[in-house]
Amino acid sequence: MKPTFCKLATVSLCSLLLFSCSKKEDIEGITTTSATTSTMNGQISITKNQYDHLSKIFSNDEARKRYGQYLIDSVSGLASAKSLAIASTEDEAFNPNLVEDNSIYFVGQNPPLTYISIYGDKVQYEVRPWFYFPIRQNNMSIVIRLLWDKEGAMANPHASYNGSPIPIITGPALGTLETPVAPLFNIFDAPYACHGNVKGDVIEKRTIARTNEGKYLFKAGVDASGLALGTELSAGVTIVYSANNISDFYYELTFRCDFQRDQDPNSPVVEWSGTGICRGTQQN
Repeated sequence: MKPTFCKLATVSLCSLLLFSCSKKEDIEGITTTSATTSTMNGQISITKNQYDHLSKIFSNDEARKRYGQYLIDSVSGLASAKSLAIASTEDEAFNPNLVEDNSIYFVGQNPPLTYISIYGDKVQYEVRPWFYFPIRQNNMSIVIRLLWDKEGAMANPHASYNGSPIPIITGPALGTLETPVAPLFNIFDAPYACHGNVKGDVIEKRTIARTNEGKYLFKAGVDASGLALGTELSAGVTIVYSANNISDFYYELTFRCDFQRDQDPNSPVVEWSGTGICRGTQQN
């Protein structure tokens, strides 16, 4: 099988980053640029090491902001634009233990895919961080619902989290999707902001079959009808291999929503970092 090259959409998402610089600082040997303003048109892809470091310092406001600006500056200079190369034989391509991962970062107001609605006497802000897996062209969005007491903001300002996260996976050749256990989440509310972390799994079940002509077939669910071993699909075309295939989409995400950081409670500053992992056969 020829190598397949899947290019992440880092540059296109981040081509319009705007920022103003004030001074240089050093974080664990990395020179960063402080900024008074940071605006992003979309989330960016970061490395797993960058995500791990960001997770360690996420609760430290100053360190998080400085390192976040370093990530933004890196992308604006095209330093973090990257591509993912996969080279394997056909047998390896159907290995059920293959892994594809994607780490992300965003900070700014009104992130892409934001939905605003009235929820009783409060306003609900629904944001959707996403993880893209280019090999199978699947996208996993994590719906996070945040509440702001707009009506009582002056007397009783309060930000909160409205329910558990909702993972949504889209793309071609998806199997049946199941959530084995409820997502885990730790949320901390405050007068003007809320922050926390969430993680969970989505299990995908498919049946993979191969014909005597070497063609692979995929169907949602285990033991899918029409793909049993020995099934004759058409004249001279028979199923010679059939197996159930399970994939696991895992995500973990740290986020913060501040309704007063830019003195605009109707347009909160949202910040998140996370990593998504797909374990299983990376073929459609």
